[in-house]
Amino acid sequence: MALGAGIGLGVILPKAVQKGEGLIRVLLGVLVAALLFLMGLKIGSDREVLSALPSLGIKSLAMGGLPLICSVLLVWLYTRRRKG
Repeated sequence: MALGAGIGLGVILPKAVQKGEGLIRVLLGVLVAALLFLMGLKIGSDREVLSALPSLGIKSLAMGGLPLICSVLLVWLYTRRRKG
């Protein structure tokens, strides 16, 4: 709902958003940092999540790293083939 409200205000008041773009950028950075900090507090206080972090980290690395590696490899092969 909050995202929808923001989109609605952006559509209704585009000039005001453009004027306040610098302030919006700063607020967005501060709020994202606060959100990450609070998520860290929550994770740090949950012993069950902390004990599962090693296995979660390996799975997360695989789920994020493998598509990245495959994408880079495919782009490299494609550009190499076009040059040759």
